[in-house]
Amino acid sequence: MKLARLPSLLGVVVSLPAAAQQSSAPPRDSLRLSALQAEALSADPRARQLALQARATSLNLRTLAAERLPALSGTGLAQYQSAVTHVALAVPGL
Repeated sequence: MKLARLPSLLGVVVSLPAAAQQSSAPPRDSLRLSALQAEALSADPRARQLALQARATSLNLRTLAAERLPALSGTGLAQYQSAVTHVALAVPGL
């Protein structure tokens, strides 16, 4: 009589862990490679460095373009002397 119950008891014991695993299994991982790559690129500090280098290049090109434009320059000098020195020389014969 005990042997007759053994197969049914084994069937219940074997099916319990399978049912427990299905109900307590964590949800499937929903990570996608493209999303991970995009997140890694946005968090990468080198991306900010590239943006800064692009901005510096743009400013350098604007400076070079401005140097090609014609330039006008002027200089001046003004002097005023209020007291003029005289040398009193007596030149003979004049």
